[in-house]
This record gives sequence, structure tokens and C-alpha cells, in this order.
Amino acid sequence: MSCLQAANGELDLFGFLSRLIPERLLHDIIRGFVVAACMGLIYWRFGFYQFAISKLQWWAQTVLFAAYAAAYAVRIAPIERSQGAAEFLVPLIAVFLPLLLFRESGFYLGAQAPMLQKLGLWLVILGGFFTSAGGVSLGRSFSITPEVRELRTSGLYRFVRHPIYLAGIVVCFGVLLTRPSFFGAALWALFAALQVWRARLEEKKLSCLPGYSAYCTRTGFFLPRFSALG
Repeated sequence: MSCLQAANGELDLFGFLSRLIPERLLHDIIRGFVVAACMGLIYWRFGFYQFAISKLQWWAQTVLFAAYAAAYAVRIAPIERSQGAAEFLVPLIAVFLPLLLFRESGFYLGAQAPMLQKLGLWLVILGGFFTSAGGVSLGRSFSITPEVRELRTSGLYRFVRHPIYLAGIVVCFGVLLTRPSFFGAALWALFAALQVWRARLEEKKLSCLPGYSAYCTRTGFFLPRFSALG
């Protein structure tokens, strides 16, 4: 068995690194790296601010990266870490894929209609708001890869189990409407599929928490159950 594999045979990159670096220090290094990467990306975006088609959309997207940085800065160590290639690769691809969508490329589907531009902009703003609200609801339990910390059932998580993933799909769809292209449509479809896969991986991971099964019966996957609204 490879040293990168856990006892169950799955890829365990974190377990391998924790043999070389104390686990608490490793969590701090990962947290610092993600925060630094987000802040570096924000700094890079400021260099293109003057070329942004919509300044409001630029700010909505930039605030998302700032929210990621803040969430990682305060998060606590997990009870159970990510294992297996899918638990590492699917979330990482899903996180970086929208960066391609944020760039103008591909073959345009047609002239950009003003109504689509406005609708796309408001979807970006709406999705950004729910992403931030979801991050606040998660508190110190935020993570890009599936990890077990604590069961959060307040805020948006009182109604749905994956509000941040859905909000990400909405944001990217809004970006697609402002820059419609065949390439962008394909990227969005792939991103949406990865977000669903990512949510399924997370639910499998969290199933070990007491009360999680009952929580799933009263909340929706992406959309609220009518019973939860009563």
C-alpha cells in the first residue's frame, strides 16, 4: 500500500503530510495558504478593475473571494479530514472552474441583450449575498473539501443543506448571462454537476454525525422543503 493511502486504501494526502508536519501546524499552514491565495487573487483583480464591464459585478465577485479568506481565517480543525481522490479533486476543480467562466472567451451565442445583462448582474449579487449568508451560518465550520466539524442547523442551514453550493451555481449562471458563449455554457453545466457531486460527498462524510439523518429528513438538498417553512 502506498504511503499516500489510508488504511482503507483511499488517497490520504493530509495523512501523509501529517507524518512530516505536526497536524495542528499543518492545518495552520493550509489555512494561511488559502487566505494568502484569496488575498493575492483580490489584489490581482484590482489591477483589472478599470476594464470591468460592470463595476457592481466586479465588487460582488471580489467580495466572494474576501468571504472565502475570512471563513478560512477563523475555521476550527476538523474531527474527520478529507480522504480519497474524489474528496480532494472534485471540490478543487469546482472552486477553480469559475475562474475560467469569469473570463470572456468562447463563441458568443448572440448579441448581449440588455435584459440578460441586468438579470445576470442581479443573479451574481443574489448568489453572492446567499454565499456570504451561508458562510456566516457555517461559522467556523467552513471548508472547501468535505470535512467533519460540527452540524450546523441555523441560518440558511435550517432550510437547506447546501445553500453555498446552490449560491455558487446561481452566481456562475449570472456570469454566463452577462457573457453568453458555448464555452461558458459548457463550463457552467460542468460546474453545476460538480457542485451536486461535491454536496453528495459532503453528505456521505457528515452521515457519521449524530442527528444528521434526522436533519436530512426535515431539510431540502438545494431547495427548502415546504414542511420546513411552516
